[in-house]
Amino acid sequence: MAKFLKYIVWGGVLVRIGLSLLVPLDVSVLQAKLFYPDPNDPFVVSRVLVRGWGKITGTGTYQTAGMGLIIFLTLVYLVYKSISHKIPESPTWLVVLAAIFNPWLNYLAVFHWQESLSLIFALMFWLDKDNFRRMAWVILLSLSSASGFVLGLGVLLLWILRQPKILNLVPVLIVLLWFGSRWDLLGPYFESSPIKELTPKYLGGQVDEIQKNIFLGSQKKIIYPAIIRKIVFNKVVLGVDKLLGNAIGVVDFTQWTAPVSAMSVTRLSGLPPKGIFTQMYYWELPILIYGAWSAWKEKERKMWWVVFLAIIPALFWEKRWFYLSAYGLIPIFVWLTMRAVTRMPWKVIFVVGGLYCVSGFYFWKQFYFNPVSYRSSDVYLYKQINLWVRKNQDRYQKIMITNMFGPADFMNLFYGGIDKTKMAYGEFDLRKNEPVSGMVYIGLPGQFKPEHSNRDIEVINSEDELVYRYGKGLWVLK
Repeated sequence: MAKFLKYIVWGGVLVRIGLSLLVPLDVSVLQAKLFYPDPNDPFVVSRVLVRGWGKITGTGTYQTAGMGLIIFLTLVYLVYKSISHKIPESPTWLVVLAAIFNPWLNYLAVFHWQESLSLIFALMFWLDKDNFRRMAWVILLSLSSASGFVLGLGVLLLWILRQPKILNLVPVLIVLLWFGSRWDLLGPYFESSPIKELTPKYLGGQVDEIQKNIFLGSQKKIIYPAIIRKIVFNKVVLGVDKLLGNAIGVVDFTQWTAPVSAMSVTRLSGLPPKGIFTQMYYWELPILIYGAWSAWKEKERKMWWVVFLAIIPALFWEKRWFYLSAYGLIPIFVWLTMRAVTRMPWKVIFVVGGLYCVSGFYFWKQFYFNPVSYRSSDVYLYKQINLWVRKNQDRYQKIMITNMFGPADFMNLFYGGIDKTKMAYGEFDLRKNEPVSGMVYIGLPGQFKPEHSNRDIEVINSEDELVYRYGKGLWVLK
């Protein structure tokens, strides 16, 4: 039986490696930009690591898939080590299955490297017991991503409170010195943060607005005594109310198991609810709750501090970014699941393993073979433009490519294989102007006259209309 279970685990790992290399997913602009220097990015650690990989391998689809695979396998190993360290009696095969089939971990490792690297550094800090190396890990954590910065500060604060040594102030000073001269660069990362609403000026305005609405709503008949207004309507109470409301919103089972449905129903996001995967499977939820209950009952106080630290970054961003801010919950979810499983009969444990396999392979099927169900079409079209140009550039004098839906010039540079002297990029409008002789145009359908469809037009189909009223996909006018 042990050998059979080992075969299942290794089979799952090999299938995942095969899918990464044989069915590589198209690259987003966000991922591609990490391969190039950016003076406005203060989180240098992740960018240096990705650029180093790019220097060795170059840029392109397979290079990106390779980077994502390395990150994924590293995360699986560290999650396994952290669970084995905390719950040594947990079945090794089930821990690995829970990690490799975890949809949140898969999505993070493939598409969001900065946050993935932050999770790697956080897990290394958790596992490493050497004080000097832990300093290095927490510094790397703080300089790897915006959410890593918040999580790193929380880890540093708790570490100093638990071990009040002067030496432990060194990473704090390094992080503060680094961001002290780059403080203005942090602004864009926290632009939509609810924490910005906790400033005295903003809270004071809100308190005045609440009192005004009550007064006007009562037809100017109700005005509370000054002492009551001081107690009920004050900046501290309002700030605590906002913070608690945001914290309670984090514990949302619908958000964890069906975030797309949650956003579609409640309209929590101004963006289309596309591109956000489930954080866990439906059937995991009761097991997770049972694991949390047993941890509470057995007074696992230390782990609840870890849960608190993992949730802190989620308080700094809107709920729609939960999957990019609360990733510290990934190993905690696995830990709570294993706590529950180790208290179950072996027959139930095998059933859970079977559910992971069935759910995981179904998830991978959608993840790798139906990316249009969760990714915007611009990612697909960048790749298709590059493939078309590489195949046909020798046949034409000049190729004009639209940049209406994004930086097609940058993505062509990333994918490579093109003759730059033949390329031109920008917005064009062939509804008003005639095409230049000898030039091929690649653009949105709305940039062409309807009668152009009777000429030599090649259509690149896609699911989404990226620019309002400009149609789906791309037209290539030869």
